[in-house]
Amino acid sequence: MITYELVILFYINKNIIKSEIIKKIINLIIEYKGLIKNCEDLGNINLYYIIKNQKKANLIILNIECNKNVIKKLEKIIKYNEFIIRHIIVLLKKN
Repeated sequence: MITYELVILFYINKNIIKSEIIKKIINLIIEYKGLIKNCEDLGNINLYYIIKNQKKANLIILNIECNKNVIKKLEKIIKYNEFIIRHIIVLLKKN
Protein backbone atom coordinates (compact mmCIF):
# COMPACT_ATOMS: atom_id res chain seq x y z
CA MET A 1 0.00 0.00 0.00
CA ILE A 2 1.14 3.52 -0.79
CA THR A 3 0.31 6.66 1.20
CA TYR A 4 -1.07 9.67 -0.70
CA GLU A 5 -2.39 13.09 0.15
CA LEU A 6 -5.34 14.33 -1.88
CA VAL A 7 -6.05 18.09 -1.84
CA ILE A 8 -9.27 19.36 -3.44
CA LEU A 9 -10.55 22.92 -3.93
CA PHE A 10 -14.34 23.18 -4.27
CA TYR A 11 -16.56 26.09 -5.22
CA ILE A 12 -17.85 27.72 -2.00
CA ASN A 13 -21.59 27.62 -2.74
CA LYS A 14 -21.72 23.89 -3.60
CA ASN A 15 -21.72 22.35 -0.07
CA ILE A 16 -24.37 19.66 -0.69
CA ILE A 17 -22.66 18.48 -3.86
CA LYS A 18 -19.27 18.64 -2.11
CA SER A 19 -20.38 16.15 0.53
CA GLU A 20 -21.71 13.78 -2.15
CA ILE A 21 -18.38 13.88 -4.02
CA ILE A 22 -16.43 13.23 -0.81
CA LYS A 23 -18.71 10.27 0.00
CA LYS A 24 -18.13 8.89 -3.50
CA ILE A 25 -14.36 9.20 -3.06
CA ILE A 26 -14.41 7.55 0.38
CA ASN A 27 -16.64 4.71 -0.86
CA LEU A 28 -14.28 4.05 -3.77
CA ILE A 29 -11.26 3.88 -1.46
CA ILE A 30 -13.03 1.52 0.95
CA GLU A 31 -14.35 -0.65 -1.90
CA TYR A 32 -10.80 -1.34 -3.08
CA LYS A 33 -9.55 -2.06 0.47
CA GLY A 34 -7.78 1.24 0.99
CA LEU A 35 -7.51 3.16 4.26
CA ILE A 36 -8.46 6.74 5.03
CA LYS A 37 -6.00 8.00 7.61
CA ASN A 38 -7.27 11.56 7.87
CA CYS A 39 -10.01 13.71 6.35
CA GLU A 40 -9.92 17.44 7.06
CA ASP A 41 -12.30 20.12 5.90
CA LEU A 42 -10.34 23.34 6.34
CA GLY A 43 -13.31 25.46 5.30
CA ASN A 44 -13.28 28.50 3.08
CA ILE A 45 -9.89 29.98 2.25
CA ASN A 46 -8.78 33.03 0.31
CA LEU A 47 -6.87 32.07 -2.81
CA TYR A 48 -3.57 33.83 -3.56
CA TYR A 49 -4.60 34.23 -7.17
CA ILE A 50 -7.91 33.93 -9.02
CA ILE A 51 -8.72 30.42 -10.25
CA LYS A 52 -11.68 30.05 -12.62
CA ASN A 53 -12.96 33.50 -11.58
CA GLN A 54 -12.96 32.53 -7.89
CA LYS A 55 -11.23 34.41 -5.07
CA LYS A 56 -12.26 31.89 -2.39
CA ALA A 57 -12.53 28.11 -2.28
CA ASN A 58 -13.41 25.33 0.14
CA LEU A 59 -10.37 23.18 0.95
CA ILE A 60 -10.52 19.43 1.68
CA ILE A 61 -7.43 17.33 2.53
CA LEU A 62 -7.53 13.52 2.56
CA ASN A 63 -4.64 11.32 3.66
CA ILE A 64 -5.21 7.88 2.16
CA GLU A 65 -3.40 4.59 1.84
CA CYS A 66 -4.22 2.59 -1.30
CA ASN A 67 -2.87 1.06 -4.49
CA LYS A 68 -2.05 2.85 -7.77
CA ASN A 69 -5.18 1.56 -9.54
CA VAL A 70 -7.39 3.32 -6.97
CA ILE A 71 -5.60 6.60 -7.67
CA LYS A 72 -6.35 6.23 -11.39
CA LYS A 73 -10.04 5.72 -10.60
CA LEU A 74 -10.04 8.71 -8.26
CA GLU A 75 -8.52 10.83 -11.02
CA LYS A 76 -11.44 9.90 -13.30
CA ILE A 77 -13.97 10.95 -10.66
CA ILE A 78 -12.22 14.21 -9.80
CA LYS A 79 -10.77 15.34 -13.13
CA TYR A 80 -14.03 15.93 -15.00
CA ASN A 81 -16.13 17.14 -12.07
CA GLU A 82 -17.48 20.63 -12.69
CA PHE A 83 -17.78 21.45 -8.96
CA ILE A 84 -14.05 21.08 -8.29
CA ILE A 85 -11.80 24.06 -8.99
CA ARG A 86 -8.43 22.28 -8.60
CA HIS A 87 -6.98 19.10 -7.16
CA ILE A 88 -3.63 17.48 -6.58
CA ILE A 89 -2.60 14.00 -5.47
CA VAL A 90 0.81 13.79 -3.80
CA LEU A 91 2.74 10.60 -3.10
CA LEU A 92 3.85 10.70 0.56
CA LYS A 93 5.38 7.31 1.29
CA LYS A 94 5.78 3.87 -0.25
CA ASN A 95 5.59 0.90 2.13
